[in-house]
Amino acid sequence: MKNKILLSAAILAATSSTIFAAVEPLTATVFPFAEPTIAEQTQLDFGNISPASGISCTMDVSGAITSGSCSGTTAVGDVKVTGLAAGTSYQLTVTGNGTGNILDFVPSATATDSSANASLSDGTGESFSSDGSDLDILVFGTITVGATDLVAGVAATAAYTVDVSCEKVTTLISKIKSVGTLTLSYQYI
Repeated sequence: MKNKILLSAAILAATSSTIFAAVEPLTATVFPFAEPTIAEQTQLDFGNISPASGISCTMDVSGAITSGSCSGTTAVGDVKVTGLAAGTSYQLTVTGNGTGNILDFVPSATATDSSANASLSDGTGESFSSDGSDLDILVFGTITVGATDLVAGVAATAAYTVDVSCEKVTTLISKIKSVGTLTLSYQYI
């Protein structure tokens, strides 16, 4: 008899619906931040260069050619980043176009707002804490004529990328990318 009662209770428990339950709908919240904007203010220009394969020149942050065979009027690239949130940490990266191109560009850069600055090298991210003011990135570096001679009298360009990403805890959230170009005219020297 005792086994029949236990068996009946087990069958009843297995076939009956739950007697006690609680359900509460919950919500998740997120606060979206504004995307910064990147605008090229001054195009990077190495001036004139010999069109021969392998020729290179290096420009410093002031726009001066410090080595190599570039001549003429030069200009450091100036990129302005606006819309950064104060007190927010960003990852800044300036990346050249790599090797094996008509022109190979290896950039360096400085990033400055009203309270901080950072030095950037090709493809290496640098943490930067914004005060909310505009960020000015000056781009310079080394340009090299690729494996094929350039055509005299025809402008050649190389692309580079400026990447501004928002850092939150350990997650890197990509915010915006912009590609700038540099112009290089050349002549036989």
